[in-house]
Amino acid sequence: MVRAGRAALDTREAGVEARPDVVKVNAEEASAMVGRSVRTAADAAEAAVTLHEATGGAAIVTVGREGAAMVAPDGEVLLGRVEAAGRYPVGSGDAFLAGLVVALDGGAGWRDALALALGAGTANAEIPGAGVLDPHRARQLAAAALISP
Repeated sequence: MVRAGRAALDTREAGVEARPDVVKVNAEEASAMVGRSVRTAADAAEAAVTLHEATGGAAIVTVGREGAAMVAPDGEVLLGRVEAAGRYPVGSGDAFLAGLVVALDGGAGWRDALALALGAGTANAEIPGAGVLDPHRARQLAAAALISP
């Protein structure tokens, strides 16, 4: 759970050395950070493991419509995606992280937090304008999110 005094970081590189509780990056940012191409969910999982090892906290790599890979603080690797897509991706990464933090702050576990993050990011992409989303739609998409293992 993210509580006061904890840090969630959405970054291109700076700040990871401070070992935030949560680091979330997109595929392009992850590629630069880990020194290898990140294009698929499997690539994202490998990159998230590398980032988790560097920070000790949760590490998440998003890969657009492919979904996201997350390594929880305990080392559990989760892959998630939503069977929906929008035409307006600007701001979806920020919406994703906001959904994650809202879920964790509300007491959700990492699996449910990943689902809400995916729902929020996808809901953002369905409506024109960065950071514009319908919270009801985000929860609807979260309920349909596919999370494995």
